[in-house]
Amino acid sequence: MFRFARSHPFFILFLVLVAAGVSWAVARHRQPKLLDARVQAIDTVDELQQIVSASGEIQSHDEVDIQTEYAGVIVDLPVIEGQVLKKGDVLLKIDDFSAQTELAASRARYQSAVADVAKARVTIAMAQAALITDQNQLRTTELSLKESIISAERAEARRERQEKLFERGAISAEEYDVVESEARLAKMRCQSGQSRIEELKAKIESSKLLINQHTVTLESMKQSVLVSSATLQRTEDTLQKLTITSPLDGIIVRLNVDIGERAVPGIQSNPQATLMTIANLSHIEALLEVDETDIVDIKLGHLVEITVDALSDNKLKGHVTEISMAPILQSAGQQEGKDFEVVVTLDDTPETLRMGMSCEADITVATRTNVIAAPIQALTDRDVPVDDDGNYLPPPKPLEGKKKSGTPKEADNTNKTKMKEMTGVFILDKDGFARFRPIKTGIMGESSIEILEGLSVGEEVVIGPLETQRKLEEWKRLRKLETDQ
Repeated sequence: MFRFARSHPFFILFLVLVAAGVSWAVARHRQPKLLDARVQAIDTVDELQQIVSASGEIQSHDEVDIQTEYAGVIVDLPVIEGQVLKKGDVLLKIDDFSAQTELAASRARYQSAVADVAKARVTIAMAQAALITDQNQLRTTELSLKESIISAERAEARRERQEKLFERGAISAEEYDVVESEARLAKMRCQSGQSRIEELKAKIESSKLLINQHTVTLESMKQSVLVSSATLQRTEDTLQKLTITSPLDGIIVRLNVDIGERAVPGIQSNPQATLMTIANLSHIEALLEVDETDIVDIKLGHLVEITVDALSDNKLKGHVTEISMAPILQSAGQQEGKDFEVVVTLDDTPETLRMGMSCEADITVATRTNVIAAPIQALTDRDVPVDDDGNYLPPPKPLEGKKKSGTPKEADNTNKTKMKEMTGVFILDKDGFARFRPIKTGIMGESSIEILEGLSVGEEVVIGPLETQRKLEEWKRLRKLETDQ
């Protein structure tokens, strides 16, 4: 019976089936587990834009906080909030009684100083005229003295001659006395002339000293005029500034005071010192805060799309007009996260737009057309083995052990220890294996990134699930999921 059973055809068929089942089970056990993966084929895109997003608020390019330099009670306020203004329109007036009184006193002091200068000039002119008269008299007296000296010399010579004649008895005593008297009188005239000259010289020197003193006094009075003039101008300026006018065309966006309140001078950061704020709504800007990682990509003239939170249905267009070179500082002087200010000038401004509104901005920093692009989620950074030139060395297939693959890039990496971080993607090859592919990228769009090197149109890259991407490595077998899975 036993022999019959072993030779029976059905028993042999049974043994064959059992052996086949065992072989299938062993083969299935040895086959690596498949990873479920979503893939996407590489393709070209007509246009790829790199966008930098930022937030900020709406402001006017020309916005002025109106403040006063002088304290006082507001006595006139002919404007209201929201009023449209022209440059030079009166905004408010501060009580000017004290300024008017000081102006009158300053003007009187100035006029008095001017009059003193005029008097000093008259005094100097009179002294100079007297000096000229004395100098002329001196010259006349010196000329008369010369004539007197000549006359005295002649009279003395005549006396000497008459004296000899008198001694010989040729003339009488009376005749000699007449000649002698004339000589003595001529000598006295010379002495008198010399005395007059000395007197005139002394008077001239005194007049010069007096003129010098008057000149010094005049210069001092001129300085007084300058001081009085400066005081008068300052007082006039004070009076003028008590009437505050609009420095620009615009609209009153904030009005903080009313008639009867006291205007207080202060610094720009003191809100109590700001009487009102005027903005020129014809030149509206968005002041954005851009992260330091994005600021390097932004250039003047880049196009911007602005979304105002309160006007979400209205997209505003603009362009970059200012880029800060230094990060934003906190009030204490510390940097707050390395954000930079970027100013965007709006091309169109709806009437409903208000200063201070919050906004979001998309800045187009780069645009490419007809480029090869890959999904951003396909990118991964891996530490991979490289050769001496820094080129990626993929490992051989696991079933090939240490056998050479025949290509330099697929050489045995068992003893390779040189590693390098590379950006790349995992592609699904035609045999169902995952292969790491280093790539060179360009600009990054909203969901795609430009591929400069490493991928070709039609190749499929792994884009998920996340669990699969974490486990991916070379030569992992993949099972392609349907797109909707």
